[in-house]
Amino acid sequence: MYERLSRVLDSFTFINFNANRRQYDAIYGSEYKNFYHWQQKDYKELCDFHVIQEFNLLKGKTFMPFTQFSEVYRQVI
Repeated sequence: MYERLSRVLDSFTFINFNANRRQYDAIYGSEYKNFYHWQQKDYKELCDFHVIQEFNLLKGKTFMPFTQFSEVYRQVI
C-alpha cells in the first residue's frame, strides 16, 4: 500500500485536530452527522488556524497562539 506519512501524522496540528475531534465526538457525536447543529463558524476558525499554523511549522516559522489569532480572525471576518 502506501508508506506512513510521518510528516503529517506526527505533526502537532494533526495530533491536536484528532484530540479535538475525539473530545467533540465524545460529547456531541460525530461532527459529520451533527455539523450544522453546532457552531460551524467556530469550527471553520479552528480549521483555518490549524492550516496556517501547519504551513508556518513546515516553513520553520513560529505562529501566534490561537487566542491572538481568534481576535484578529474575528475582526477580519
